[in-house]
Amino acid sequence: MYFSKLKIIFIIFSLFILPLEAQIKQDTLLHYNLDDSIVVIANRYQISMKNISDSYEVIPADQIKDFANHSVLELIDISYPSAFVMDKRIMGYGVGPDGAGQIYLRGQGGQPNTGVLVLLNGHPDFMGIFGHPLPDVYGVDDIQQVEVLAGPGSTVFGSQAMGGVINIITQPDYNNLIKVSAEGGNYNTYKLGINIAKLSGKDGFFFTLRKKQSNGHIDNTAFESLHLQAGWSHQFNPVWDLSAHGRYVPYSFDDPARVGLEDVANLGTYAKIERITGEIILKNIFDK
Repeated sequence: MYFSKLKIIFIIFSLFILPLEAQIKQDTLLHYNLDDSIVVIANRYQISMKNISDSYEVIPADQIKDFANHSVLELIDISYPSAFVMDKRIMGYGVGPDGAGQIYLRGQGGQPNTGVLVLLNGHPDFMGIFGHPLPDVYGVDDIQQVEVLAGPGSTVFGSQAMGGVINIITQPDYNNLIKVSAEGGNYNTYKLGINIAKLSGKDGFFFTLRKKQSNGHIDNTAFESLHLQAGWSHQFNPVWDLSAHGRYVPYSFDDPARVGLEDVANLGTYAKIERITGEIILKNIFDK
């Protein structure tokens, strides 16, 4: 009788334990918690996209190379639903209250644009007198990604970010030592460019030269520009990095918006602008 009770208890115990052991042995799927590899500057410091509550989009370099022809702003107009960049000519934007190159995010912008802030590597870039960006300066060379933050960002970035922020991240392509390109089309339109980038030990050097010109498809829409960029970087160790970048962009254009208007300031329809930018960055990256 005693052994019969033990046998019954053993059978009941086996019915519950053995399936549990079989389930544990069969569950061999491993789980990994991978960090988000996309890093953006959303609050004046680098942060993973999965931790951002704002409306944010990152445009990678391959899309910029495939779709943008003159400036990275062209791709923003195509890829971001609430963005609009005014374009009136074959090549170039120009400046002025009635000209092209005006940037709008969710309807905010202005004429000229003082409602959308443009950053170069996290640093504000705009014309000192009127406070608006110069779209013809940015080009499409040596750009790693473009970050678009739609919606008011004035609390973090200042009054010029009422409509949003566009952050252009530059990075040379060290995978190719020399790249040469040439394009041509109607209306005496052509683009010539050369890119040189090389890593030597802990130092990196790059140089970019691009010439653009077009007579325009209608009168008073001619455009001509020269993009000259150069930079150097040095990695002291895996944590500390020092870099210096410079950019010189002289360009000239006709403005069809001023044709037929009373030219009180005797400006005519022709304009010439020279833009020089430079930055020195000391960067440290620490693991979490």
